[in-house]
Amino acid sequence: MLKKVRLNKKTVALSSLAVASLLLAIVVFSERPEGYDMNIVSENSLAVSLPHTWDIPLYPASQRAMIEEAIMTHVFEALVQIGENGLILPLAAKSYKFNDDFTQFEFKIDTSRRFSDGASLTSKDFKRSWEEGLLLPQNSWNKALLDVMAFLSNRKADQGNTADVTLSGIETPDDETLIVRFEKPVRTALAYLSGARFAPFRFVDGRYIGTGRYVIKSQSEAEVLLGLNPYSKELTSFESIRFIAESDPFPRMLNGEIDVIAFNSLNYDKTDLISETKGIEDISYWLHVNGLKGRFFEDRRMRQAFQALIWKIFRENRSEIENSPKRFKVDFQPYLPFQAGRLPDSAFETIARKYETLISELIARSKDNPLELCLKGFLTKVLPFIQESGLNFKNREPEDSLREFYKIHSCDAVLAGASVHVIDSDGLYHLLGKDGAITSPIIYRENVDKLLLEGRIIQTPELLPAHYEKVAEAIFSEVPSIHLGYISNNITYRSDRLRVRQEFIERKYDKIWKIFQPTKPN
Repeated sequence: MLKKVRLNKKTVALSSLAVASLLLAIVVFSERPEGYDMNIVSENSLAVSLPHTWDIPLYPASQRAMIEEAIMTHVFEALVQIGENGLILPLAAKSYKFNDDFTQFEFKIDTSRRFSDGASLTSKDFKRSWEEGLLLPQNSWNKALLDVMAFLSNRKADQGNTADVTLSGIETPDDETLIVRFEKPVRTALAYLSGARFAPFRFVDGRYIGTGRYVIKSQSEAEVLLGLNPYSKELTSFESIRFIAESDPFPRMLNGEIDVIAFNSLNYDKTDLISETKGIEDISYWLHVNGLKGRFFEDRRMRQAFQALIWKIFRENRSEIENSPKRFKVDFQPYLPFQAGRLPDSAFETIARKYETLISELIARSKDNPLELCLKGFLTKVLPFIQESGLNFKNREPEDSLREFYKIHSCDAVLAGASVHVIDSDGLYHLLGKDGAITSPIIYRENVDKLLLEGRIIQTPELLPAHYEKVAEAIFSEVPSIHLGYISNNITYRSDRLRVRQEFIERKYDKIWKIFQPTKPN
């Protein structure tokens, strides 16, 4: 029996995630908010900087990093969204309900929504988009949809990294009805489905289009121009939005070229013209350890030794490492203090000291086999400390750290950021699970994947802490990646031009045009 979502303890446990694209939200039943039919548009434009380039063409299933999601949420609309109160609410679906064991979801699609070519949205657009998305070339190692699609019922096993594109676990009995069936409960499935990578798309006249407020007018790896979707009815104050890849955006903000800096992690001197708002997604920094066959770190003991050495260096030099232009906080545990899986400090310290006995062997073995590290950015400040330890290594700063992590695999350890998955501990499956959307074969560890899979189906909240503590211990033992800490981000903006329309919680870069409105209307 399918039922409307009710707000209770079990619902909170079974429907929440923070994600990357992936956050926790309490599932509630909702209808379309009042004011949806308003269509107020001005001639205002918005220039938004992002910290690095992206891959093109942009379409939902191509996503490999969160900055691409930040752009695509303006163009492509998922079934559900995270509302300004932090709850999962309908978006392209008018409503949804699920069965008692959370293995079946039924969505009622808002067929009044239109793609930017005028075509009406139907349930079949979702199934088609997901099947096509599993066929299109991926920019990461895995298909971007696998961390949900791999768990559908009646789905054939993958052969290597080739996805079965017949998603028989998805049914479309009519244009309004979309039914999604899973083999087993996936506690966080609904929150995953709020990501833009699960949005429907069409390929028309050589470009990908969606049902969102905006359409991509032009795109390069460093700049995307969005114009209005003439068929969307949502309220906006901006006729166009330009996203710009810029690693040093403050000078351009001061001279008026940039209105908003998204994902800003730098400390800076505030002025009368520049303000910031909290709520942008934080970044978790990992040193990913290459355990592929034939590599130095194929040996688990050497991975454990390297982890212990890195922990020791960061612990002894914490104040200098944290004293940087970026808002970085050292934290070695993969789960946040309020998350299931966070170990007591005493238990963690016991693990940390245990592996320190292996450091001398690591250093000795590196003499004849120097490690190749791939660190870049502000954390290169730790390189002199690593050198002082006696470890024999060379560091290479890859042009594209994510490409190195996903595709090239030439480094023994590569530094990369990932979204902070708050509240629900299943968020780590996105990175460390075999079918995770942002994983890599260099960090696959069978035992970690097994425990993460077991955790996904747990429906009793009281069982989560003990299970995810086992996951944390497995991560420390198998060392797929070494968690270094977090960077706190915000959204910085020109306060003489813009004001915040709503405050956000958790992972709330969301849609820039919903965060801001001009200080003075045209």
